[in-house]
Amino acid sequence: AALADAGSGTTLDLLASAWEQWVGPLQRVQAEGPDIVRRVGICSGGSGAMIAEAAAAGCDTFVTGETSHAHAHDAAMYGLNVLWGGHYQSETVGVQAVGEHLALRFGVDFEFVDLPTGV
Repeated sequence: AALADAGSGTTLDLLASAWEQWVGPLQRVQAEGPDIVRRVGICSGGSGAMIAEAAAAGCDTFVTGETSHAHAHDAAMYGLNVLWGGHYQSETVGVQAVGEHLALRFGVDFEFVDLPTGV
């Protein structure tokens, strides 16, 4: 998990657009928090259960992969925006970044094999 402060902030729409430009289509944008995003929590995969932790850490927006029906209600209860990016898609970003870093740092070959499941 990671936290990012957006300083004076950005809009939820701009954050969602950036995700879709750099990573891919979002499964859902759940706008339950402020229009201006200032503090973002990020945890890839199936981390919908971490909604309460993100809210306790002072986040107004949480970026993760997948969720359950109950976790979507938690986001509404805590007033937290959530970008649901999909389990697979949210995890591939980090894997690719680490692979590219290792290739540059140590001169090893890196190839990302994309096998999306749609989940």
